[in-house]
Amino acid sequence: MVVRTPEPDDGLSAELRSRLGALRSQLQQAPTRRFSAAEVVVDRAELLDLVDQLEQAARVSVQAAATVVRHRNEVLAAGHAEAAKLVHSAELEQERLVSDTEVFRRATRLAAEREAEAEQRAATLRRETDAYVGDRLARLEETLTHTLDAVRRGQQRLGG
Repeated sequence: MVVRTPEPDDGLSAELRSRLGALRSQLQQAPTRRFSAAEVVVDRAELLDLVDQLEQAARVSVQAAATVVRHRNEVLAAGHAEAAKLVHSAELEQERLVSDTEVFRRATRLAAEREAEAEQRAATLRRETDAYVGDRLARLEETLTHTLDAVRRGQQRLGG
C-alpha cells in the first residue's frame, strides 16, 4: 500500500500537515487483522483524538484564510483611496492650469492617464488578490475533503 505524504507547498499549514502525518503514522503502524493485510486494528480513542486535532488545525487554517481575505479587502480599500487621491490631485492640477488652453489640454490628458493607471493598478491588485485567495481556499477545500473522506472511511471500517 502506497501512502502519499503531502508536499511542503501543498497549501497546508504546518499544524494541519503535522496532524495528518500523525494520523497517517497511526494507521501505518496499526497491527493488521488476522488474514487481512488491508484491515487494521486501531485505538478508537486515539484516532478520535487525532480527528479532533485535525478539526482544530483546519479551523486555524480557515481563520488564516479569513485573515487573507480581510487583508485583501484592506489592500483594495487602500488602492481605491490611492486612486481617489490621484484623481483629486489631477483635478487640482487641472484647475490650476485652466487659464492656458494648451496647458489645460495637457493637464486633462495627464489626469485621465493617472486615473486610468490608478484604476488599472487597483484592478490588477484585485485580480491577483482574488486569484491568491481563491487558490488558497481551493487548496484548503481539497485538503479538508480528502481528510474528511479518509476519516469517514476509517469510521466505516471501525463500524463495519
